[in-house]
Amino acid sequence: MRLNVVEGVPVSVNSLIIGWLLMLGAVTKSAQFPFHVWLPQTLETPTPVSALMHAGVVNAGGYLIIRVSPILVYCPGVLETLAVVGGFTACFAAIVMTTQTSVKKMLAYSTVAQMGFMMLQCGLGAFSLAMLHILAHSLYKAYTFLDCGGVIARRAAMVEVVNDTRDKIHAGWAVTASVLITVAILAINFSLFSVNITEKSGGAILGAVMLLAFSTWLAHVFQKSTWKGKLISVLFTAFLISSYTLGYCLVQEMVKASSVPVQVAGSWLVVLLIGLCFGGLLLTHAVTRTGASTPLLDRLYIHASNGFYMEAWYRRQFKQFS
Repeated sequence: MRLNVVEGVPVSVNSLIIGWLLMLGAVTKSAQFPFHVWLPQTLETPTPVSALMHAGVVNAGGYLIIRVSPILVYCPGVLETLAVVGGFTACFAAIVMTTQTSVKKMLAYSTVAQMGFMMLQCGLGAFSLAMLHILAHSLYKAYTFLDCGGVIARRAAMVEVVNDTRDKIHAGWAVTASVLITVAILAINFSLFSVNITEKSGGAILGAVMLLAFSTWLAHVFQKSTWKGKLISVLFTAFLISSYTLGYCLVQEMVKASSVPVQVAGSWLVVLLIGLCFGGLLLTHAVTRTGASTPLLDRLYIHASNGFYMEAWYRRQFKQFS
């Protein structure tokens, strides 16, 4: 049955209930906090089954949101809630992932983080970017799971490279250079592909996240690698951003997501909560990079390595009914 909606016309109660239920179903299917624990608990399956689960089945929630997006954009509060849940899930799972010692469990929480970021994109109205994220993550995660058995052999054969101290630069200069280079690459690509992020729903927020991710990685590489390594990392960053921008343009043309006319998730509260999530993630990353050890960090590490005890809580609750 086709749903005809007109901008400015109040949404019926039934449509609002349907929109919230669709969002809830997508959140549980895509392993969003606090419903994420089912995904790490499927790791007892053989690795090929895990690859199918993490590269295919878990993406169903995001695909559902994209398919019904013309309905959800007219349901007040649905996409805003989805953006906050997705942003928090991405940062929460990223912190837990970095503390895992099991390769498969690390990959599981990596999937939760990726699904959280995909839901953040949907919540911000960037449905084309979310579809591109689904495609890229499916290919990447399927390969990673099927190839994870060779990690031990590769690490055993890894040769330590001694950095040339003459090529190291101060941390402040590394951060400044990485930010300027990333901004320049982003500006050039957006200009070449005629992408105006200020006109795209959620474009400014997602552009800031992309800038944060690439500049943080470049700053780390600049402090550790030789000048040849720095040049290669800049070229690789340019290649990644160009591929991502081109992929976005192609996917947007295919799915025609730009036909959804409503700008969503523009609330200052949503922007503030997302900023706090990623700001906390950046602060955690910066502190752990220093190698500092304090009682607070040690306690945080223990809690994070146990997934902040969410799995244990669920087991205890469901055991009461068994």
